[in-house]
Amino acid sequence: MKCTNIKTKKDEAEFTHKMEEQIKHQMLETAQFLQKKRSDIIGIGNKIAGAHPKQWNKMKEGWDEQYAKIPFDIQVKLQLVTTGTVIGKPTVSGEDR
Repeated sequence: MKCTNIKTKKDEAEFTHKMEEQIKHQMLETAQFLQKKRSDIIGIGNKIAGAHPKQWNKMKEGWDEQYAKIPFDIQVKLQLVTTGTVIGKPTVSGEDR
């Protein structure tokens, strides 16, 4: 993403929204890639095994195939802590927000 000039609350909101969408897209692409490779490096199977061991024992045999079909619903909520500095001064101050 290119440098962004944030001067107003509207600029900040637009930037935050764009970043949320970009992060969501990248995370979904990563999840889909891992599913294609049948690689549960996120540890979903481990979470199921820890929380529901009886159910896990029934499903662990075909976990690779089941994992590949899980629908992901990714939600991103970004909170901008600072907008950066220009010669030591914030572009948007706390009072302007």
